[in-house]
Amino acid sequence: PPPTPPPPPPTPLDNLRRQRQMCIRDRFGLFADFLYLKITPSFEQPGPLFGRTDLSLEDTIVDLKASYRVLESDHGWLEVLAGARYRKIDMSLTLQPGLLPRQSASGTEDWWDAVGGLRGRYNLSDRLFLTALADVGGGSSDITWQALGGMGYQINELMHFTAGYRYMDYDYESDDFLFDLNTRGAYIELGMQW
Repeated sequence: PPPTPPPPPPTPLDNLRRQRQMCIRDRFGLFADFLYLKITPSFEQPGPLFGRTDLSLEDTIVDLKASYRVLESDHGWLEVLAGARYRKIDMSLTLQPGLLPRQSASGTEDWWDAVGGLRGRYNLSDRLFLTALADVGGGSSDITWQALGGMGYQINELMHFTAGYRYMDYDYESDDFLFDLNTRGAYIELGMQW
C-alpha cells in the first residue's frame, strides 16, 4: 500500500483549542476584567457666589484573578476565585465665577485590594447559558464587593457574548481622601476563553 501522508501541521486555532482543553482538565484558569467610567456633570449653584459647578470623575478598575474549578458537568461549572483589584480615581472640581472668582481643585488616588469569590455558569442549551459572579475583598479599602449576573450566548468554542446587570461597592479612606461609592447598571461582554 502507498505510504500514509503526514497529518497537516496544527493551525493557531487548533493550538488554542488544545490549551483550553488543558486548562479545563487542570481546572485552573486566569482572567482579567477592565472597567473605565467617565462622568462629567455640571449644575447651577443656588446662590450668587459662583455661577456653575463642573465636576469630572474618571474611574478605572482592573481585576486580575486566578480560578479553580471545583464543580463541572454538562450542566455547567462553579469556580473559586482569588486575586487583586486595582482602582484609580481622577477627580476635578471647578466652581465657575459669580461674585467670587473661579476656583478649582483636582486630585488622583489609586490603590489595590485582595479579593476572593465565586463564579459560575449554568447551561440552558448548547449555546445559551446563565452566568453569575460574586466577590468581596479589602486591604487598602475597608471593603469592596461586587455581584453580577447575566445571560450569554456561546458563539463558538472560544467566544461568547453576555448581557446582564452588575453592582460594585467600595468603601475606601486614606488620610485626605474618602471614597464611598457604588456603581451599578447593565453590562455587555464579549469574552474569549481557551
